[in-house]
Order: sequence, then structure tokens, then C-alpha cells
Amino acid sequence: GDELVIRLPSFSLASNFSLVRVVPNTPFISSDASWNFNNPGLTLTVTSEIEAETPIQIWISSTSGVRLPVSGVEKNQKNIIISTNAVSGPVVGYPITACPAVYQQGSFSIADLKFDSIGSICGSVFGGFEPPGYNSSKVLDSIVCQEGFLGKGRAKSVTRIYFRFQAAMRLYPTDEISLYLVGFTGGYGRSQFEVKSSPNGTIHNASWDRQQQVLTMTVAVFVEEFTTID
Repeated sequence: GDELVIRLPSFSLASNFSLVRVVPNTPFISSDASWNFNNPGLTLTVTSEIEAETPIQIWISSTSGVRLPVSGVEKNQKNIIISTNAVSGPVVGYPITACPAVYQQGSFSIADLKFDSIGSICGSVFGGFEPPGYNSSKVLDSIVCQEGFLGKGRAKSVTRIYFRFQAAMRLYPTDEISLYLVGFTGGYGRSQFEVKSSPNGTIHNASWDRQQQVLTMTVAVFVEEFTTID
């Protein structure tokens, strides 16, 4: 008969019925929870004795209709609390210990872009015969040129792009990050290619839309918030 109450401020329920189906990892908690519309939250009922320090997990399906707040959720939001009227030790308003942030709108704390263009690198030619022998330090009239990366960007040239960013929110597989490169050219229509990233494998697929001038990168793995990606 003990009850566990989880207060979820600004959360809502899509249904007009207060019954919410839950899936606990123990048969000693009822799968029928009740929703409080006046003070948003769930009430769970214990059906049999549970030993102290027993890990409990409650899974609530999206089909239950519980909706996140319009304004999102802060990381480890302190007003999400749990209480119980347990006879062996009641608890009033204990803040949750861990909760991911869910932002209404994300942001980037770092977003750096660098270019490394291809160009011709020319230099003097040294060498020649002078008495009494070969002089490797003599500068000749001719020059030699070869293509290579310049270490910086140059207009109208093919370039490597380095993008370094840090998102203020978690990133999940299939999330997309788009760079709007206005005035850039190259490629035909829409092209796809692989990219290198650090931590390794964070992003390995990208696409370029020449008409829209958008470079889109697809996140491949879960990325914790404020992780720097190169």
C-alpha cells in the first residue's frame, strides 16, 4: 500500500484519463499508475514488500501520453522530485539525482571553421657546376612548382574544410548538423562522401547540396553535451 510519487512540473498528459500504464522491473509495483492533473506527476503503488536498497526501474511508454514541457527540461532539474509515504521511512521531496537536458532550442558554445586550399607552391632551384666542382647552394634562374595545400584558404580554389564545434545539448545518431556555405561551389547536384572526425567515428557521412549551398553532416553515435568535435 506504500506509494511513490514523482512530481513532474510542467509535464502534461495527452489523455483525459488519469490511468497511466507503466512497466516496472519488479512484480511488487502495480503497472497501473495514476496521473495528477493539478500537480503534474505520477503516483505508483507498491503491492508487496520490497527490500531496502533494491534497484527499481520504471519504464513508461510513449503511448502512455506523457508529454515533456513546452519549455524543455534542464539538466538534473531540481524541482523534479520523488516522495513516498513508506511506513518504514517516509521521504518528502527528494530531488532526482540525474536527468538529461531537453532544450526547446539547442545552441553551440563553439563553432569554428577553417580552410586549407590547394594551390601551386613554387620555389627556387639550387645547384650547378662551378670550378672546382658542384655547388648545391647556387640559385639557378629556373623555378620548380608543385600543387599542395597552402595551410590557409584562397578564393576560387578547391579546399579542405575543418569544422570544430561543441553542442550545448546531447546529440543522437541520425541528428544532422548543417553548414550553410553561401557562395561556395563544386560538385554536381547533391553528392555524398565520408569525413573524418574526432572522437573517431562521431561523424563519418556528409552530403553537399550545390543548389542550396548546404553541407550536412550526420551524427553516427551518441554524443554527450559539451563534447568538442573536430
